[in-house]
Amino acid sequence: MKKGKILRFVFFGFLALLILGAIGLFYLNKVLIPGKVKALIIETIETSTHKKASLDSVRFNPFKGLILTNLAIYDGQKELVYIQEAACAILILPIFKEKKVFIPRITIKAPRIFVERKPPNIINLMELFPTQQPAQKKQKFSVIVSGIHIAGGHIDFQDSTFSPAFAKSIDNLTLDIFLSLPTSIKFTTRFTLLTAQPAAIAAEGEFQLLNKELISKITLDNILLKEFLPYYSTLGITLKDGIVNASCNLALKLKDTTISANVNASAKDVSFSKDSVSVKLDTQIAAQGIYRLSDKQFNYAGTADITHGQIQGIETIGTIQNLSAKVAFNPQKLTADSVSAVIWDLPFNAKINLDDFSHPILSLEAHSQLNLTRAQEILKDTLKVQLPVTITAGKGNLVLSLKTPLPVQATPEIQGTLAIETATLTADSINTPFKDIQGNLLFTLNELKWAPLRFTYLDKTYQTTGSLNNFNAPSLALNLSSDELSLTTQALLRGKLITITKADGTYFDSKFSVTGDINASDTLAIRADIHSSLEVNLKNLALPLAKYKAQLEKINPTGLVKAKVNLNGNINNLKFCSLNASLAGESLSFYGLNAQAVTLEYTQAEGLADIALPPFAFYDGTVEALCRLNFDSATMPFWLEAKIIDINMEKLKNDTPAKDKDLAGTLQAIAKLSGFAQDYTKLSGAGKILVKDGKLWELNLFKGLGKVIFPKDFATLVFDKGYCEFFIKDQYIFTENLRFESPLVGIEGKGKIGFDNSVEASLNVHLSDDFIPSTGTFKDFTTALMGQAGRFGIIEIRGTLQKPDFKYKTPRVELFKDITGSIIDGIFGNRN
Repeated sequence: MKKGKILRFVFFGFLALLILGAIGLFYLNKVLIPGKVKALIIETIETSTHKKASLDSVRFNPFKGLILTNLAIYDGQKELVYIQEAACAILILPIFKEKKVFIPRITIKAPRIFVERKPPNIINLMELFPTQQPAQKKQKFSVIVSGIHIAGGHIDFQDSTFSPAFAKSIDNLTLDIFLSLPTSIKFTTRFTLLTAQPAAIAAEGEFQLLNKELISKITLDNILLKEFLPYYSTLGITLKDGIVNASCNLALKLKDTTISANVNASAKDVSFSKDSVSVKLDTQIAAQGIYRLSDKQFNYAGTADITHGQIQGIETIGTIQNLSAKVAFNPQKLTADSVSAVIWDLPFNAKINLDDFSHPILSLEAHSQLNLTRAQEILKDTLKVQLPVTITAGKGNLVLSLKTPLPVQATPEIQGTLAIETATLTADSINTPFKDIQGNLLFTLNELKWAPLRFTYLDKTYQTTGSLNNFNAPSLALNLSSDELSLTTQALLRGKLITITKADGTYFDSKFSVTGDINASDTLAIRADIHSSLEVNLKNLALPLAKYKAQLEKINPTGLVKAKVNLNGNINNLKFCSLNASLAGESLSFYGLNAQAVTLEYTQAEGLADIALPPFAFYDGTVEALCRLNFDSATMPFWLEAKIIDINMEKLKNDTPAKDKDLAGTLQAIAKLSGFAQDYTKLSGAGKILVKDGKLWELNLFKGLGKVIFPKDFATLVFDKGYCEFFIKDQYIFTENLRFESPLVGIEGKGKIGFDNSVEASLNVHLSDDFIPSTGTFKDFTTALMGQAGRFGIIEIRGTLQKPDFKYKTPRVELFKDITGSIIDGIFGNRN
């Protein structure tokens, strides 16, 4: 029974408490709290913040504690803070010496906060907190909050320091702050940044009360950089695009007054520009930084792994594509030792330094294996450098360095080297290619050097060094050498005007020197004013004139010729240039014939050329000539006068194929000829030939003649005189007056020789009484004839100079036919 009574007592006691609690709760929520507590809360908020506040309701929940609904704080008409619901349980703990008010948890649902940054860097919410008041009497109670939970929060942020104002919103904010015994406070938060593509931001951390140190980790996902453009304006760049994901370990040490951070971030499709330069890239960044609150100094260092980069707008370079790099940076500079990119459609590897961010200077060193044909296109199209050559094949290793301040205000300083492995090129005015080119080129935007450069031309190996300076008005210095050639050249190029200040060289043992101007402003009429001096060993002509090898072998020129040549005029039409040349040779040889003290003067003007060959020594005699040639006519008519005086024929024949023949005599001749250089069949002229003290029977023509006349050796016959007058017409050489005289025999007659080597002649033979043919056959007949006719006979010659045919006629037959021609070459025979 007692047990039942106890249970009933407990039950009714509990029921009474419930009823009393319900009555008390009803009283609190309907009478006390809506009246006094609600008014007290509003009054306290308005007094503390100096802002207007409103509160829909306040109630007490036995489980949640005190609950505030629809609390709002206003700045004028602008709602600064709105809380849909805030709840907290309150416990008063009298067990401590100082009475404590313990709040286990504050819960805030769906808060809305308006945050504004106003000039000069003032945050509006700071106005809600009371300024520091004078110290008051110590309160009997202190408040301890164990935790705060915020859910469904929304923040509108406006930065009015920019014009127009910058605004962004945060949504779905959750925040938990709680005590972690014994000595720390921990927190976690997450929210969404409302941008074109919502970004997720989260943070967690711990504040250690004893060390006064905050350690936290922040993560950012899908941050759109272009949503924060106003904050990049101080950097002088325009950000166009980019998405960032990042994590940051942050440490705030209040004792040391430092903030340190360790950041790992990735950015994709980042695009920004500064002045005329625009950049697009992806990157992975790892960085560490520390900020000292005491002196506001910030120090940092980090690395960035850049991929898929592209840079546009750098003058001269144009677009850099496929950029990748590993970059290290700090407050003083940025370096990248491993950079790869495509520039001018060529792959490059590079090193980059950006020094002194306050006055930034960009330096770059790049290298590339490249196709030389493409390299020339770059020089022409991008660097505006036009070379007078065409590269048809070749590879090379290019090293390029660039240095320029940023922003770029002028053409960057560019230097480079090109190590040519092998190449082939042709010059604009030379058809034969230069092959197997190897060597180094050094260049800037205004200079080109090469040292040394080797190449093959016409199967000969050459080496060259030189430079080309100032591409706007180039000056050329060139040294060229081979086993045969040595050349030193200096020239200036002013537009289409080339000034050769020096072109000195040697070719084997020949020497030359050239100066002058070449004006190529009109490619159809290139004008030149050239002055040259030469010392030419005629044996050296074989190689440069290789295509005339057969002719040169026949002519066999030898000797040293000194010459001065001055040329002025349109070299596209050399015939009408003004040309003056003086040539001199102490001892010269052509066709094996030797001449001494030879000089020649050549003068050309207005299409007319005058050639003067003053007397020179030739086999104990002299030779001289004058010639005029008209280039202004398609047929090129000419006039020639030549003289031969006292040439020793015996010495002359020793330098000919007739050296074994017994020939002698002294030769004199004079000739005047005219005709057309393009048509030798129109040749005409006249002349005289005189031979004294001659031995001529060894010649083909006289051998046959002698066999007809003489029965014994006739080779020792010496003419006192040989004479011929001739004229040339209709492709024949004619003579009407041919005479040979000696004490024993006399010959006279007339004849002709054709340009085709044909010969026709009729000769009268007079024999002395001491030289009568012996008896027998034709000789007997001749003796009888001579006795009856005054020792006189007629011999006719037909055939060719190489094979003449001789026939005898008596005086009763017609002695001479009407012949128009000359036999002078037949008399002297044919050396061939």
